[in-house]
Amino acid sequence: MKKQQLLIITFILFVSNGLFAQCPTDAVLLDSLKIIKTITTPDKITRLENLLSLSQKCANIQDSIRGKICNSLSFNAYQKKDEQKTIKYSQLAVKYWETYASKKPNGLMYATYGTAVYHHVLLNYLDAIKYYQLTIAYTKENYWKGYCLKLISDLQLELGDYDGMLSSLDKALSFVENPTDQQLLLLASNIYNSKGIAFMMLHNEKKAIENLDLAQILYQKYFNATHTEDIELKTNILINLGLSYSNLKDLKKSENYFKTAERILVQNNMAALLPRNIYNNLGILYTDFHRYKEANTIFRKGLEGLKGQKSVELSRMYLNYAINLKAENKLDSSITALEKAIEAFPLLVLKNQNFNAIRSKRTLFYIFRDYARNLLQAYQKNHKPELLNGSLRYFSYADLVLNLMRQEHQGQESKSFWREHSRTLYESAIEACHISNNATKAFYFLEKSRAMLLLDDLKENTARQLLSATDKEKEKSFQQQILALQIQLENKPEKSVEYQQVSKKLVYMKDAFSVFKKDLEKRYPDYYAAKYNEDFKSLSDIQQWLNKNQLQAFVSYFVGDSATYAMKITNSTTLLYKLPRDKYNLTSQFINYCADESGINKNYAGFLQSANQLYTYLVAPLALPEGRIIISYDDNFLPFEALSRSSQKADFLVAHHAISYAYSANFLLKSIENRNKPFFLAGGKSFLGVAPVNFAQSLSVNNLALSGQSIQKIEQIFNGKLLIKTEATKEAFIKQFPEYRLVQLYTHADTTQQGPVFYLQNAPIRVSEINQNPAINTELIVLSACKTGLGKNIKGEGIFSLSRGFSALGIPSLITTLWSVDEKATCELTELFYQYLNEGLTKDVALQKAKQSIIERGGRYAFPTLWGSSILIGDTTPVSNSIVNGWFLLAACAVMLMTGALAYFNYKRRRINH
Repeated sequence: MKKQQLLIITFILFVSNGLFAQCPTDAVLLDSLKIIKTITTPDKITRLENLLSLSQKCANIQDSIRGKICNSLSFNAYQKKDEQKTIKYSQLAVKYWETYASKKPNGLMYATYGTAVYHHVLLNYLDAIKYYQLTIAYTKENYWKGYCLKLISDLQLELGDYDGMLSSLDKALSFVENPTDQQLLLLASNIYNSKGIAFMMLHNEKKAIENLDLAQILYQKYFNATHTEDIELKTNILINLGLSYSNLKDLKKSENYFKTAERILVQNNMAALLPRNIYNNLGILYTDFHRYKEANTIFRKGLEGLKGQKSVELSRMYLNYAINLKAENKLDSSITALEKAIEAFPLLVLKNQNFNAIRSKRTLFYIFRDYARNLLQAYQKNHKPELLNGSLRYFSYADLVLNLMRQEHQGQESKSFWREHSRTLYESAIEACHISNNATKAFYFLEKSRAMLLLDDLKENTARQLLSATDKEKEKSFQQQILALQIQLENKPEKSVEYQQVSKKLVYMKDAFSVFKKDLEKRYPDYYAAKYNEDFKSLSDIQQWLNKNQLQAFVSYFVGDSATYAMKITNSTTLLYKLPRDKYNLTSQFINYCADESGINKNYAGFLQSANQLYTYLVAPLALPEGRIIISYDDNFLPFEALSRSSQKADFLVAHHAISYAYSANFLLKSIENRNKPFFLAGGKSFLGVAPVNFAQSLSVNNLALSGQSIQKIEQIFNGKLLIKTEATKEAFIKQFPEYRLVQLYTHADTTQQGPVFYLQNAPIRVSEINQNPAINTELIVLSACKTGLGKNIKGEGIFSLSRGFSALGIPSLITTLWSVDEKATCELTELFYQYLNEGLTKDVALQKAKQSIIERGGRYAFPTLWGSSILIGDTTPVSNSIVNGWFLLAACAVMLMTGALAYFNYKRRRINH
C-alpha cells in the first residue's frame, strides 16, 4: 500500500512540473485528486490545474474525472476568494458532467447546483437562477426541485420581482404536496414562510399572515416528528409575523413576535443573527410608531454587529437608520447615514454607474431616492448649489436602477407595484427641476412618471412583428391557454380543489411562456433590440413634432401629494408651473357633475362653478393659445373640453380649443412612428362598422336599438363593411377587425377581475384575446360604448382600461368614453364626427366641431353629460386618403377605365375606316 501511495505522489510531482509523458488511467488520476485535496500548500490550485490539463490532453480519461477535478478547483478557488476561477471551473464542471449524464445523472445535478450556489453567494443572481433551473431539469427528486424553486424565490425577492417569487413558490409547493417525509415538511414550512414574505411585500397582509400561520403549523409537525429545531427558520417565521402586524399597525403583537424571536436566538447562541434578523426590523417598527430614541438605540446595535465588511444588510441598516434620523428632523445626520449606506453597498462603483452589476436593486433604489430627497431638502434650507446638483444626479441614478428592475421583472403585478412606488421619486425630482429651472430634465422625469409599462407593451407588440410565422403561432397558443385558465379561475371558489389545480396549471403555463419569450430574445437580435429599445424622445423632439403638425401646445400634468406640476410646451417655449395641491377635491366634484345629467339639471349653477374652479386651477395659469392642444393628464383622463372659462355662463374650452389626449409624449410619438414601419404598411381595408344591436340574453346587457341605423349612415360615407346583429360575433370581430384601418364599435363595456371587456352579440371579448392577432392595420378605433376609458387605476401608470388595451396593440388613434353615455346623443355625435372627418379635417378638430354642433342644439344637448364623455387619445392627423376618398377613388377609376375604353374603341374605328 505504501509503495502505491509513493508511486502516486511521484506521479503528482511529475504532473506538477509538467514532466509526465504518458497518459495515466482514470484510477491513478482519482487517487491523485484525493491526495491533492489533502495538501495545504499554497500551490494547491496550481497542482489541480496541472492535473486538469493532463486529463484534457488524454483521450482515455472519462469526462466524469475531469468534472470532479473542476469541482475541486471551483471549491478551492472560492475558498481563496478568486471569483473568476470559481465561476470558470464550476461552469466547466457542468460541461464535463453533461457528457456523462446518462451514466451518472447525479453528478450533473450536483455540478449545476454547485454552480448556482457560487453565483448566488457571489451576487450573480440572474446566472444563479439559470443554474438552479438547470438543477431542477436534471434531477428527478421532488425535494431538490422544490428546494431549488425556493432558492429562486429568494433571488426574486432581492430583485423585487414579487410576482415571479409567488409563481416560483407555487410551483415549489406542487413538489411537496401533503408532505409526510421530514425533509419535505421542513421545506414546505420554508416555502409558506417565503410566500408570507411575498404577500407582505405586495401589501397583502391578510394572505401574508395566512401563509405564515401555515408555515408555523408545518414547522411544528416537523419538530414533533424529529424533535429537532431549525432555529433560523423558526425565528424567521416569527419575525415575518412581526413585520406583517407592524404593517397592520398592531404594535403590541408585532413587538411580541420580534422579542420572542430575539429570545430564542440568544438562548441558542445565535446572537450573530440579531443585527440582520431582529435589530433592523425592530428599529423599523419603532420608527413607524414614532419611538425614535428606541429605534436609534436598536439601529446602532445592529450597525455595530454588522460593521467591518461591505454587505447589502449593512446598507439596509444604514438606510433605515437614516429614515429614523430624518423623522427626528436630524437631516444632516440622515444624509451622513445614507452616504455610509452607499459606501457599504457591495460591488457598487458610482463613477462607472455599474448598476446592472448590482443584484439587490430594490435596496439601492431606496437609498438613491432617499439620498436625493434629503439633498433637495437640505438645499431648500441653505441654498448651496452643490446640494441641488447632487440631488438631481441621484434622482437620475434612482431612475436608472428602476429602468433595470423593470426589464428584469416578468410579472405585471411586480411591475405595477414598482410603478406605484416610484411616485415619490418623480414628484421630488420634478420639484428639483422646478427649483433649478431645468426644463429638459423636468420633461424627462414627467415622461418617466407615466405610462412606462404601456410603452413597454407597445414596444413588445412592435417587436413581435419581427418573429417567424411559427413563433408567432407558438406565442398565440401560449396566450390562448393562459387566458383559458384565467377564465376558468373566475368561475371557481378560491379555496376549492379545482381552483388550486387550475392555479397550478396557470403558474406552469406562465412560467413556460416566460422561458419562451426569453428564448425569442436570444434567437432574434432584432426582436430584442426593438423590445428593449431605449430611444427616449427629448423635449426638442416633441417641439419639432408640434411645429411640423401645426399644434399649438402639449401640456403635461403631474398630480403629486404636495403639489400639482404642469408643463406647457410650444414649438419654441417651455414653462414648468407649480400649482397648489387640489385640497378641495375639485377634480372628483367636476367628474361627478359631468357624469350625472340630472345633477347638472338640478344645479346648473353649481356645475358651472365647479367647471370654472377647475379651469382656474389647472388651465388659466398656463395662458394656453387658442387652437389645437394635446393634454397628458396624470393617471386618468379629465374632460378638459367641459371646463368653463366663466362661472356665470357656459364658456366651455371646446369653443376655443381642439383638445386631444396622450398617455405620454413618448408613447404618442412612438405609436405614430410604428405605423410607418414596413410591416405596418401592407395596406388594409378601409372601414369596419360593428353593431350587435340585440345582445344574447346570457350577457345581461341592454340592447342598442339605434346603433344599427347609425352605423349604416356612417358606412355610406366610406367604402367598408358592416357586422350588424347576429353577424357581429366575437369570432368575426377578432378575425376581421385587424384588416381595417378605421373601426367603429357600438357596444357595451365593463371591467372584470381579469381586466376590461366589451361585448359582441354572442360573447364578451378581452383585449388579451385581440392581442393574439399577428398584425393590426387599424389607424383609428372609435369605442362608442359606456366607460371604455375606466378600469383599475395604477399610480404612475394610469387606468388599465379597454382604450388602453387597444393603444398597447399599436393603434395610434382612438376615441373612448369616460362615463355611461346616452345612446341617442352618442350616435348623433359619432355621425357628426365622421362627417367632419370625411371633409379631411384632423381628428381633434373633427371631434371638436361635432361637439360644437351638439351644443348648438341647446337644451339638454348643451350639458357635457351628452358630449363631454367622448375624448380622442393619440394621433390627430386626418385619416388616410385611401379611407376618406375610397368611393371617390373607385368612381374615378371607373371613369378612367370607361374613358380609356372609349378612346381605344374610337382609335380602332378610325383605323378600320382608314
